[in-house]
Amino acid sequence: MQFDGDHWRNNLLLRQYLRTSVDARERYATAKLAAVSAGASNLVAYSGAKAACVEQLLAEARVELLPDVSPSARSWGGAREGRGDL
Repeated sequence: MQFDGDHWRNNLLLRQYLRTSVDARERYATAKLAAVSAGASNLVAYSGAKAACVEQLLAEARVELLPDVSPSARSWGGAREGRGDL
């Protein structure tokens, strides 16, 4: 992962959002458990299984935590780019 790259910033943004939102934490935990329950047995499968949840949480985080930033500047490449450790 590139320091201060899109993936780096997405990880930090998601982490901050999860720290500030109980609802987001619960939905993320549910997605993680569902990924494992569905048989995701490696990192790629696990990440793929929860990708939609991560994308939704990142979209919410951009609105909640970056409200003064224009919508086009909020896009940091999306979580799908090298998302292995989300």
